[in-house]
Amino acid sequence: MVAEKVAEQCPGCGVSLPAADQPPHPYMTCSTGCWARYGELLAVQYSDPQRMTFHQLVVDTYAAQHPDGAEPRAVQSVAIHLMTLYLFVERDVNPALGTRLHRRMVWGVSRILDRFSVVDQAAAAAVRYSLRASCGVR
Repeated sequence: MVAEKVAEQCPGCGVSLPAADQPPHPYMTCSTGCWARYGELLAVQYSDPQRMTFHQLVVDTYAAQHPDGAEPRAVQSVAIHLMTLYLFVERDVNPALGTRLHRRMVWGVSRILDRFSVVDQAAAAAVRYSLRASCGVR
């Protein structure tokens, strides 16, 4: 008989999933179950070249929904992901260019940002709402 795992609510996005037998991301606010499901989604994307055309949109959306504290790498991560989401949603930049955009941004963000107040839950909800309204992402 296999025991069911207790569901846990993700502090980042609010989804309730069974706990996973793995650690969560080191600097994103997420439950173990949410992090594991995200990993499964990435595995599906990496196995299908057509899905890779919007891969960066998935990565940026997940990261923006799971910010954590004021640690420099967390701050830089959220900043870069929000900047690329802005370019994809508001400026119609092709998400397939995401990796290239990130590389260009890293240098500038690391020089400019000393301190950045990471998005709060209301801002994360606004990002989710905007993505749903703009391009049907759920």
